Amino acid sequence: MTYRKYGLSYPWNFIEDVLQQPINPQIDPEEIANGFIHLMMMVVPERSRNMIKLKYRAGFTHAMIARQFGISSHTVGLIIQKEMRRLRHPRYSIFLLEGYTAGIEWERAEWERQNALHEARRIPDTTSDSIEGNLLDIDDPYERIDAIFERGGDDEIWYLDIDTRTTGVLNRNGIEYVWQLCFCTEESLLCLRDVGSRTFERIEEALNKWNLALDDGLIEDVEGWDEYVQYAVNKMSGQPCNNQ
Repeated sequence: MTYRKYGLSYPWNFIEDVLQQPINPQIDPEEIANGFIHLMMMVVPERSRNMIKLKYRAGFTHAMIARQFGISSHTVGLIIQKEMRRLRHPRYSIFLLEGYTAGIEWERAEWERQNALHEARRIPDTTSDSIEGNLLDIDDPYERIDAIFERGGDDEIWYLDIDTRTTGVLNRNGIEYVWQLCFCTEESLLCLRDVGSRTFERIEEALNKWNLALDDGLIEDVEGWDEYVQYAVNKMSGQPCNNQ
């Protein structure tokens, strides 16, 4: 069905709504279509994908969609708008602006650039069992949080260079930054949706590469760790630090 508002068929009507501008006619439509498919499968949760399809492909109103999912029409609107805002982020919108190949190349360039930054700040002698090298050897929770941020904790998850699917799974579970991942225990991580044994192995491999690790219970048991995280974030960004 053609989306009545624009007279465009799916997914082009949705793509233009996300971009808030016409699709670039100089870009191969197949490239943009492949970029769209990539984002929908790797970034957008299944429930939200189904809502988007009902609205933009089937022409359902928010009220009709709400009845399908047993929620309010207002909630439907909020969910769809949230996903559209997410896809407008530069790291995602490039797939719709310039196509799948350009998006993958941009991601790869960013990974290489960020990996170089990671490499430059890795702590020396990281293969030893010293306090400096093994994150889990740090018994003071605040010192461990400092070490996490010194090793790239303020970076976004996808800078770890995990595969796209795993990055998408973490993002959909609300884990967007490296420090958030490092604060997960093995048990809590395996309880997340779509995190199975193979996904868990990929995450551990990526963390080990940068001398990071999941929490062994030290951090989650400390009262006020969230306030200290804000202090650490401010310290890394050069902002005034009011909490210590």
